[in-house]
Amino acid sequence: MKKHIKMVGLDLDGTLLTTTKELTEYTRETLKKAIAQGCEVLVATGRPLTGVPQELLNFPGIKYAVASNGTRIINLETKEIIYESLLSVETAEQVLNIVSDYDASQEIVLDGQGYTKAESLRNVKHYWKSSGMQEYILTTRTPVEDVKAFLLETNRPVDKVNSVFCNMGEYREAVERAKKIPGIEITGSMPNIMEVNVAGVSK
Repeated sequence: MKKHIKMVGLDLDGTLLTTTKELTEYTRETLKKAIAQGCEVLVATGRPLTGVPQELLNFPGIKYAVASNGTRIINLETKEIIYESLLSVETAEQVLNIVSDYDASQEIVLDGQGYTKAESLRNVKHYWKSSGMQEYILTTRTPVEDVKAFLLETNRPVDKVNSVFCNMGEYREAVERAKKIPGIEITGSMPNIMEVNVAGVSK
């Protein structure tokens, strides 16, 4: 029996986008065909909302986005936040305290915007080997001199904490330490990335 697909959730990096972070013409046409057939197409990504390409945010027929690994679900037409589940300031601080012990980038996502340690952005090639990822990070992140100080100053729950490690031994050690923090979910879109969300969050 032929099944009628009602909804398709699409990841971005390594799925919908090419290695150079572009949407091909073939993919555009495929999305249009699916939407024309009544399929609800939505973005489901680990990226913060501001990291989703404008072309997809404004794509005719794409009404929703699941961002930051499922921390936020946004109605793109009305800009309404349908759902959010955030990390407390205290928990985010605990994660940053661990990360600061290693050669790792430091970033929090607040209200759908990534705030990254300025030093990490100045040394983006040290953390990201892909030129496509370097460009993506540099064009979508807001630099702050001290991520933890910024977190404590704003004093608001965050979407997630991101860290890119240069040494896999340090990465594994940091993950094991972070696992002792209650109420968090640890994932990674790449082998050396530690992404921390509140427990239960999933895209």
